[in-house]
Amino acid sequence: MGWNKRNRSRYIIASGGRSGTGLLAHALWSTGVLGRPEEYFNEADLAANAHRWHVNIPKTEEDSAPYLQAYKKASSTPNGVSGLKVMTGSLSTIGELVGAEVAARPTEILLTLGITMMFLVVREDRIAAAMSTWRAQQTGEFKRFEGGEPVSSEEFGTPSDETIQGLLNDSFWADTQWDSVDPERIPVHKFTYEEFSEDLPGSVAQIAEHLGVRRATIPAGTRLPVRIQDDHFAKIITDYKQRHPHDPSPLLPPPQDPH
Repeated sequence: MGWNKRNRSRYIIASGGRSGTGLLAHALWSTGVLGRPEEYFNEADLAANAHRWHVNIPKTEEDSAPYLQAYKKASSTPNGVSGLKVMTGSLSTIGELVGAEVAARPTEILLTLGITMMFLVVREDRIAAAMSTWRAQQTGEFKRFEGGEPVSSEEFGTPSDETIQGLLNDSFWADTQWDSVDPERIPVHKFTYEEFSEDLPGSVAQIAEHLGVRRATIPAGTRLPVRIQDDHFAKIITDYKQRHPHDPSPLLPPPQDPH
């Protein structure tokens, strides 16, 4: 297929989730020269994307060509740079649509899609990331913009320690997937939320340099996601850390890949 021809500037933002990928993706998109990264292969969004692009909803490699072509166009800025955001759970969906073997590793799946560079985004505070996953699932608020209506997690109570440990374990499992990517075949550059959120323009400049793009800046006045303030949520994190000062540690069996 012509769609999978490799482009040196076809990259992914990879993450296990709740690590600031939305903030980074919005910033990269705003430059107008660093692709248009979005979760184009999140299974829940396939139908909406297909409707927006006037193509069929893909289910297998046999019917995925129109969707893949549309993704390539939608994800690219005029200079040819293509951006894609991929959470760990979407790897199997991509594998199915590009015809990768059922047991294919992330490296093979991404290469089949034509990816040539990976920006791995992690959060050093794993407990905060796990709690953020719980909060987003409960409230439905995955990102917040300035002026948006505040949403509190208080009405949803407090997650059990078992729930939190399960989310932490999911995080460890996700890391093993991304850590398995062969950096000799797909260059990997790591960014931590705690660092890039404090110097977003600097991080965007680093990514632009890796991609060989000049004059990539975030325009003044760009509307970007803001840090979510939620007192109940913050207290849950503080209380859990006090009860489990030696966490995080993977205590449960890792989730099984359904494919």
